[in-house]
Amino acid sequence: MVSTIPIIDKKVPMKKKNKERIYRMFFITSIYNAYTLMHLKTQVLQSNNKNVGNTSNLVNHIFGLRTNPNDFYSDPDELSDECIGHHQFIETMMGLADGMYGLSKDLINNFLEQIEHTIEGYLLKTHHYLYSEIFATVTAYLKNQISKEELREYLKYYQNLKFPFTPLQGRKLVLMMQKSEQLLNHIIKSRK
Repeated sequence: MVSTIPIIDKKVPMKKKNKERIYRMFFITSIYNAYTLMHLKTQVLQSNNKNVGNTSNLVNHIFGLRTNPNDFYSDPDELSDECIGHHQFIETMMGLADGMYGLSKDLINNFLEQIEHTIEGYLLKTHHYLYSEIFATVTAYLKNQISKEELREYLKYYQNLKFPFTPLQGRKLVLMMQKSEQLLNHIIKSRK
């Protein structure tokens, strides 16, 4: 059976349709964020801390800091535990997304692969942490877990981030949401 994103009847108020889109994007961005962190930590784990000296020298040279290789050493057991934790989170979120929004594991895995290998995913790929935090915050508001004032404070915080972080830009967030939904719909249509 081909999984589809539930189509919301046009008679339903726009507010509910937007909530459903936000909830779907919360799942997608949260899963992609954990997926990225899991793969990053896997790569660090596979490097066996071979390049910590080079990393220390590079940071010292570029930023004028005084670091030593031990500052960049990663504990393999800790990294393994974190990778397992991210994988469990992804599996849990995929199960919830399938049950609530018809986003099957296969569909989400295909989406993750497309994001990694196509230009359409550049906004999500480059800002996944910020977007997952934004959608988590908005979802908490929609579920009455935080107040409107708290939501405003969080959004103001994200809009005022300074280098090296990228501040929230509403247009880019909406564009990422549209591109992600288009990609999901393309994947669904290609399976029929």
